[in-house]
Amino acid sequence: MPHPISRDDLHRIFKNLDKNNSGRVTVHDLHHLLRSSGICNTTTVEDLEELVGPTTSLDYAGFLFFYDAMVKPAVSGQADDDDDDDDEEQLLLKAFKVFDLNNDGFISSDELQTVLSRIGLLDEHDCKEMILAYDRNRDGVLDFGEFKDMMSVRDLSGDGLEK
Repeated sequence: MPHPISRDDLHRIFKNLDKNNSGRVTVHDLHHLLRSSGICNTTTVEDLEELVGPTTSLDYAGFLFFYDAMVKPAVSGQADDDDDDDDEEQLLLKAFKVFDLNNDGFISSDELQTVLSRIGLLDEHDCKEMILAYDRNRDGVLDFGEFKDMMSVRDLSGDGLEK
């Protein structure tokens, strides 16, 4: 079984992908890396754009976060490749676990804010309102089902709420 890549190697990979020395790598660069390395041949640029969000590029911290959340499990052989539905479900579960910082099975507005800040996607979003928009049972947190609903919304405005 392959071993996860060291942080030093990840830094070198990031530097190689950041060809214009902007301090950011694009979704297209990530897609090329995933396909050329054989880590994930089924992921499309559009899939990555949905995961990365409206910025379509990542700084180094975001790149590390992306690796830990999405690539590391695949490299370690933890990915489920049975069919597209299972792949999507597993990808959503991995993403959910990234946001569920205390591993209690729920995503709070504080956890959402922490993660969005960490990957550079928090600007003027009110995380409590984002949670409320998908919190069906109004308990103030998102369970996995509510998170899946939130992530399945395709038409998002810049405010994170469904149009």
